[in-house]
Amino acid sequence: IKKLPVLSGICDGFIGNRILAQYRRQADYMLADGALPDKIDKAMRNFGMPLGPYELQDRSGLQIAWTNRQHQSRSRNPDERYIPIADQLCEAGRLGVKTGSGWYEYTNDEQCISKFTSDIIEAYSSQQNITRNKFSEATIQNRLLAVMYNEAHQIINEGIVQNGNDVDVVKVAGYAFPRWLGGPVFYGDAHFETIKRAMHDVAAQSLNSWKLSEKLS
Repeated sequence: IKKLPVLSGICDGFIGNRILAQYRRQADYMLADGALPDKIDKAMRNFGMPLGPYELQDRSGLQIAWTNRQHQSRSRNPDERYIPIADQLCEAGRLGVKTGSGWYEYTNDEQCISKFTSDIIEAYSSQQNITRNKFSEATIQNRLLAVMYNEAHQIINEGIVQNGNDVDVVKVAGYAFPRWLGGPVFYGDAHFETIKRAMHDVAAQSLNSWKLSEKLS
């Protein structure tokens, strides 16, 4: 049936969605701290992803992740930083391409930057007394790759997978990680010091929000 099997233990999100959740969470932290959706999306496309995290959400539908966040709210660590911007878009009926608007506006099959979304993001930063900073493309890429690598090693340490190869197969075959870069674990191993520094920056950016894997601690 043209499928690649990967042996996995049971956990919330299994392998692919569990890593995707952390990828999106870190994107939201950078969103609140100074980046905008189009800049984050462009950085990840330039890395090799077919779509950035916000373009992908618009195409899959924001209501899916919204439902998951509502379910997880019961067990979420109250000290963990939570960014409600995506929730506000959903409450406004902006569920992505199918409703004509989400993170972006969609008219005549064209994707346009949304002033509505930008205003919500900047208003949230102001309400939280966050001084918005600029993130370079390399910083955006390294921080998002770092959280993927970190979560992959949490999954390995918990015995959910046998090794990093299993994670890489899932992310390349099922989640469009650039196959010429080998997968998040292979890539992270090859750029370990850069990824480690980026993950420590991530943890410092959002206190009490990340558990460092043994590999990166």
